[in-house]
Amino acid sequence: MKESEAYLMRQRREAAGIVEPVTEKLCTHCGQWLARAAFPVSRLVSTGLGSWCRACKAEDLRQRRAERRKTPPAETIEAATQKTCRHCDTTRPVADFPTNKHTRDGRSPWCRSCHNAATRNWKARRKEQAS
Repeated sequence: MKESEAYLMRQRREAAGIVEPVTEKLCTHCGQWLARAAFPVSRLVSTGLGSWCRACKAEDLRQRRAERRKTPPAETIEAATQKTCRHCDTTRPVADFPTNKHTRDGRSPWCRSCHNAATRNWKARRKEQAS
C-alpha cells in the first residue's frame, strides 16, 4: 500500500470516528510534543503530518541557505589572479570572468568570450525555432 493511500485511509477512519485523531505529535528534531497545527501537512506519512515542526524546518532551511551563501575570505578571492575557464580550458586573468554572486569566488565559471558565444548561439537557435 502506498503512503498516500494509508493517509487517505486514516483520514476516512478519523472522519468515521474509528481512529482517534492526532491532537499532539512529537517533533523528531527538537523532541517537543506540539499541537497538530505546528506541523506541515505531508501526504507521505500515515499521520498526514511532517516529522519536524514548522519552526525546526524553517530554522534548518535558514541554516542551509546561509551555508550556501558563504563566500571564502576576501584575501582568498584577491589572491587569485588567474582562473581557468570551464568551457574552453584556458587560463586567463580573473578580470576576464564576469562577476557572479552565486559562486564561491564571486566570478563566473566561463570567461566572457565563451559566455558571449554561448549566448549568441542560444539566441540564434531560439530565433530559428520561432520561425
